[in-house]
Amino acid sequence: MDCDRGMFCPFCGKHMSSLTRFCFTCGRCLEFLKDANQTETQGTSRQPDSAKQKRQSFNYGPKGRSRPKERKNVQINVGLMGPHGTDGTDLKPLRGKTLPLFTDPEIAAPDLLKQAVQKMRTFNKNMHEGPYVLLYPDCSEVVHVPGSERPFKLAEYKKEIGKAYSRITFFICLEKHFKRGF
Repeated sequence: MDCDRGMFCPFCGKHMSSLTRFCFTCGRCLEFLKDANQTETQGTSRQPDSAKQKRQSFNYGPKGRSRPKERKNVQINVGLMGPHGTDGTDLKPLRGKTLPLFTDPEIAAPDLLKQAVQKMRTFNKNMHEGPYVLLYPDCSEVVHVPGSERPFKLAEYKKEIGKAYSRITFFICLEKHFKRGF
């Protein structure tokens, strides 16, 4: 090759002023180009077919397109609610009973309730038996996305409320305590 024109690495495209054994940018071996340099005719630049195949096999296109998107678990918080007040009909979050929960953003309310109860039982050995209900912070039951008739999905709730996942808290409460308030 002419020293005036220089050359380009067939793997990363970096311009080099002279032919070397390895590309200084990507570290790939360039020795096969010496053979191509000797067989090259005047005025044409031709890469060996093996170099083209190697370059094409490593071309993934724009970042992220070739890989399927993985759904990542997100962190929310779950807490316990219990009866409060003189007659026990009011519900109130219990202090010190909130734990982080890592879950799928596409989770529905029944599955979220199961995960929340399981997490609470793991860390609170004195939890009562019985069916639990999943509650929003305002003590309403989690069935639909608030303000709509769409079934609850965590990702849709997050979008509606406009908070980060880590700032979202749900509560579980014994069903008998929840029903007593109504």
